[in-house]
Amino acid sequence: MDPRLSLALLAAVALGLLGVRLFWRPLRWALRLALRVVVGALALYAWDAWAPWPHLTVAVNPLTAGTVGALGVPGFLLLLVVRHLV
Repeated sequence: MDPRLSLALLAAVALGLLGVRLFWRPLRWALRLALRVVVGALALYAWDAWAPWPHLTVAVNPLTAGTVGALGVPGFLLLLVVRHLV
């Protein structure tokens, strides 16, 4: 193997580890937020599939999933109230 290639690979790995170390908190926050949005979307989909009242369905989109993901049950209730009022 060419020594320059080995050195370049070693430098790339070192820079990658440094980048992960520097941006670990923002990456962790973003991954948690993404997981919560997915769980919110699944909760909305489950509600729409098994809703006891067909007129109280909520559209599943990134905004509603993010609301439920960030706020949890209060966010879900907020969406139902807004849907009922509109």
